[in-house]
Amino acid sequence: MESSPLSRQFDLRLKELNQQIHSCLKDVRQHLQELEAVSQQPPAARPQNFAQLLKESLQQRTPPTSEGK
Repeated sequence: MESSPLSRQFDLRLKELNQQIHSCLKDVRQHLQELEAVSQQPPAARPQNFAQLLKESLQQRTPPTSEGK
């Protein structure tokens, strides 16, 4: 049985979305690990303004491209 062209398009799009989700989850896990590491440091070793450092770090990140929007 042969699949229709529309089925193949959906399959490719689902695979692409799956890759994007896994990439974003990997980033989230990394950020959580970094936050956990900082939270376990003694207060004197923590950055003075962690919220500002986090904001700057997130702004430097290239946002994921959203095709089709």
